[in-house]
Amino acid sequence: MKILFFNPEQYLSFENEPSNYELRLPILNCGFDICHRDYIYQRVLRDHGDKAMNKRAIEEVESFQPDLVVYSTSWPHESLAPYVLQYIMKLKIPLFTHVWDTHVTMKSHEFEWFRNCNYFGVADSLNNYYRFHALKGCYPNIREVIFTSGNIVFTDIIHQKPSEKLYDVSIIGSNEGERVKLLADLKRQLEKKKISFHKFGGLVDSKKGEPDQGLSDGWIPMDQYVEIINQSRICISSQTVRNRNQIKGKVFHYLACGALCLSDSVADLKKIIPNDCIVYFDNVKDCADKITYYIENSKKRMEIAENGYLWFQKTFNYKTFWYSFLQDVMHQKQFYSTETITQNKLLEPNAPLRSEQNVYQDSNTEKLSVWRNMNRNITENANIKFNLYNEPNVAIHKQNYFCRSPKISVILLDWSCRKRFHSLDSLNRQHALREHYELIWVELYNRIVPDVMDKSDVVITCNQKGLYHKHIGYNIGLLYARGQVITICDSDALFPPDFISTIMTSFNVSGHYDSPSSKVLMHYERRIDEKYSEDFKELIENENYKQDDVLLNVKACMSLRRLDALTFGGFDEHYTYKGNLCGPYELGWRLINAGVTENWHHEKTAIWRFAHSDHHPLYSLKIWRQNAFPHIDYHAFNAVKAFTHGRILPLKENHYIHEIRLKQRQIGSRLEGKYAEFAKIVERPKRLILVRVIAFFLEPMIIIFKSSMNKLKLLQN
Repeated sequence: MKILFFNPEQYLSFENEPSNYELRLPILNCGFDICHRDYIYQRVLRDHGDKAMNKRAIEEVESFQPDLVVYSTSWPHESLAPYVLQYIMKLKIPLFTHVWDTHVTMKSHEFEWFRNCNYFGVADSLNNYYRFHALKGCYPNIREVIFTSGNIVFTDIIHQKPSEKLYDVSIIGSNEGERVKLLADLKRQLEKKKISFHKFGGLVDSKKGEPDQGLSDGWIPMDQYVEIINQSRICISSQTVRNRNQIKGKVFHYLACGALCLSDSVADLKKIIPNDCIVYFDNVKDCADKITYYIENSKKRMEIAENGYLWFQKTFNYKTFWYSFLQDVMHQKQFYSTETITQNKLLEPNAPLRSEQNVYQDSNTEKLSVWRNMNRNITENANIKFNLYNEPNVAIHKQNYFCRSPKISVILLDWSCRKRFHSLDSLNRQHALREHYELIWVELYNRIVPDVMDKSDVVITCNQKGLYHKHIGYNIGLLYARGQVITICDSDALFPPDFISTIMTSFNVSGHYDSPSSKVLMHYERRIDEKYSEDFKELIENENYKQDDVLLNVKACMSLRRLDALTFGGFDEHYTYKGNLCGPYELGWRLINAGVTENWHHEKTAIWRFAHSDHHPLYSLKIWRQNAFPHIDYHAFNAVKAFTHGRILPLKENHYIHEIRLKQRQIGSRLEGKYAEFAKIVERPKRLILVRVIAFFLEPMIIIFKSSMNKLKLLQN
């Protein structure tokens, strides 16, 4: 296998850079038969400029013709241009981009790296891993998002050694940001207790200069770094930057060497490492107190250190992880180059989705997916409830990632009104493979139903007050969806067994790497005036059953590309859509205004709806009260108005969808990029007007001054 490494060179020669020990060497030494070439892109950038860097990168790819390009990222202003990454993928060469530092709020450069690769690796944040994993369905080119964590520890060098304990407490790393104060305060407190405290290594000293100004701290080589860890009783890990809540790679280094790791309280870290394998501190005083305790209680300290060492050895193995990853890349590369869209024949409405024909379902899949299982074990054992929609009222009660890469995300809404949950039964009995679709249940209030928890993949409550707002619930489901296509459904309907498979066929996502076509797919509905019973389930699944005429109900069920939904602002959260008269059609009509084609699904796959158990005059009055705003034929007035006038964006856009939509923009120059970020000023109109007025009056004076200075220079010459 031929691998081309795009290596950074931030402070040191690339051989000594951390990324060499944490990515390049683990891949090269995993046991796979590899022929490799290195391209140090930051070195070319600094010597010859960004154009030369980008041009040379393309030349290296074209001359070497690798089976995989591994791109280890650096500072965003010293990164390869997006067009280089896109060109590599156009050559059908898999591109693996690994990111070392992610932020609590996703930065534009992170999003740019993410959407321009085939494999995306995250090392420092479990929550951000899930954020990118949730967005994966929008970009068909992205085959997998990987959480690398402890599998980047190069244990050939970083391992336990028999050493005398020379230091009580060591902190190894840069003198940067929040750590500066921690170091000063901790040193002062530990000196009083006569505990030896040492600071080693690091690449940055923020008291001496900015990080990108070069090496400015007491860097130590890797062999000495490992010796110090083995010679220390306690090793401290701490954060440096407030807007990053990172899992520091040093934590796994300390565990691999058998040292007691004392880390600041990081939520993501707590979800991965068992409590008896590490010690956390909340503040400087707490840190000093725990250091004192574990120095005095050596038996307890060694017990936790041993637990951490054994847990690391059991959980991580870089050779197994990267070897199986490279096997998987090669397998998918062959599949990706041979399967074409023309091979995906359209299925008849009642035909089951192919499974045996799928290349990815062959007998070697289990062997090829060892790295996936290792990745999944870490993330699932964390039991994390990933909160992309960062609102205090929104609660995630279940997130089951059994469906690794779903094609379809089915979003079902409830507002504490459903009494039967046969919809989930019928959706769990589909012809399509269960791993190809996920079921997201969004409760607008706060009711949790055991049946829903058992039968859904994701369960979310919104804790709304007063009259419910369906569109807010739709948007929450949209943000958490991982499928390339989202389907908004009535949560009290019954679905025919070929419902999901025919949606996949309609959007052309039956193959492993197919890109969904852009369309608005409306679903027919059949209504039964009787209450639901199990007899109907058997009749509907019987193809010979005489079926009644279908209804055109745009409020019932609709499917569309997730990317289209995000591009056009999601579902409108304007207050006039509160109550019963809203529905997915509002977004569908705006997409049609933008030129997206509308189709109606096959009549044979119409959904079935039954009479409610409480159909009585008081129930009708209750429904009438939920029709709270003007409508036309029971369609929300503002939705009809938007359809008539050709509006394509919502009156009130969801804040998180707005951010995603703006980050999807592909801006061609830095000049335009400046105006793309102009919103921060525009949001303060009074300040903007004042600045513009002052600039208007000063501009003639500046022009006259510059002209006079130029003439003066000419006279002097």
